[in-house]
Amino acid sequence: MEWRILSKLDAATITNEWQQQDKAKFNNMVDDWPKLIELEMPEEYKPLRVEVIKAYENSKIKVRDNVDYRKKKDYFTDLFFALDFYEIMKKYNFSVRMASNDQVWMYLCIKIFPDIVHDRYRGTKVKTENGVVERNVNEERFWKTRRRIYLKVIWWYIYLSMQVNEKGQDDLEATFNILKDNSTDEIVQIVERSGAAGYRVDVYREIMKFYSANRDKYDNTKFRQVMVLNTAKTQIVEPDLIEGGVQVYVKELFEFVN
Repeated sequence: MEWRILSKLDAATITNEWQQQDKAKFNNMVDDWPKLIELEMPEEYKPLRVEVIKAYENSKIKVRDNVDYRKKKDYFTDLFFALDFYEIMKKYNFSVRMASNDQVWMYLCIKIFPDIVHDRYRGTKVKTENGVVERNVNEERFWKTRRRIYLKVIWWYIYLSMQVNEKGQDDLEATFNILKDNSTDEIVQIVERSGAAGYRVDVYREIMKFYSANRDKYDNTKFRQVMVLNTAKTQIVEPDLIEGGVQVYVKELFEFVN
């Protein structure tokens, strides 16, 4: 599949048009989004949209029907959707290279799945010289803040946390199990802290595994400290060269903040 892109300028132009609409007109557009998207999107994206929309709706149903999941409604909606979304994108040969291109995510969020992004993150209230103004859409989650673009964030959350089985294959069940006790705060901490050289995937996956296995000792405040410390240390230390490798490196990160 050839992944299309949307520039920041075009993304800003489109969302600005949404922001300028009065509330009634905007709400009508939101109601019509499924039909409008179907008419305007490229043919090759149509099967993808069907699968992703179904995955998102299923994630909301799973949360709605389980009292424990409802206690962290937003997080479990994100987690169930993220796991399915990651697998769906893999079927379409979506690569890490593509996932590193913000313009690909902007296109997906604004042209293919604006209804999902808007459903998860409604408009925002901002302070102006004329008082508080309610804006129609949360632009940060569509394009404006590169590490808060919704679909990008959930894809990277799963990729950076993915556990593998003895055959080296992605293990979705094991990944769910190490992530189920987290919250949206952990999503922010892991995705927003890439470091100067980018993500060290092996380190991140070991961090998530160790954190899950030791939740009795470490809360999300300690987790945040671990992520800050890791970002600083990997600028001067190569985890693979530590005696014992990445596992020992990660264990020492947690022990240090404790």
